[in-house]
Amino acid sequence: MTVPLLLQRPLSAYFYKKDEPQRTEPSLISIPSTPVCQAALCYATERLPDWAVNHSIRTYAFGIVLAERAGWLQGEGTLAIDREALFLSAVMHELGMESEAEDCLLSLEFTGAIKARAFLLERSPDGNHDERRLRYLADETFEAIAMHSLELRLTTGPIRLIPALTALGAEMDFKGTYASDIHPEVIDMINVKWPRLQYNESLRALADEEVRRKPGCLFHAILPAIKKPELA
Repeated sequence: MTVPLLLQRPLSAYFYKKDEPQRTEPSLISIPSTPVCQAALCYATERLPDWAVNHSIRTYAFGIVLAERAGWLQGEGTLAIDREALFLSAVMHELGMESEAEDCLLSLEFTGAIKARAFLLERSPDGNHDERRLRYLADETFEAIAMHSLELRLTTGPIRLIPALTALGAEMDFKGTYASDIHPEVIDMINVKWPRLQYNESLRALADEEVRRKPGCLFHAILPAIKKPELA
């Protein structure tokens, strides 16, 4: 199957399947070992609480699994997506919550996108990444982070693949929206490998503070969903 460059909302339409989800090989959700991905992981880990880092990596893992579920594969089961771009987008998508951003009135999605893009553009070209590649990764990561919570409120219009998978992965981790499309053992595997560490409780506290300091921010519209008691 050819992977579409643009997906059409609602994204849930890509997962209307009658067959049971299959187990995912653990190697499929392994963290990319490239220097830029490892550097981004360190960058996020140094700036975010453990619960946010684990959520970010789970976002990547669930994005990968949902891409597999949608059938976006190529030769010998290799995912036909840019794994680096997806990992960078996912692992840095919560940078807007770091403490030094507290005085900023921008929605945390935008603050995080700005920080992630700057981090990538400051990197020097190497054997794997020339300037053009780094700029692509910076731009795609910015787009994905800035848009990752919009999927909770937008139901029409196109969205690029990496932003879509970042949003899908984050929504799955946050609400369990696509749990029926992922084998239960895979969900357990991801949550064991990167424990939740009271993620939902911590997110509720963060959302309350974000809305208090920034009335009308992007989190304001999704606060009722975040506060639902059934979200564990």
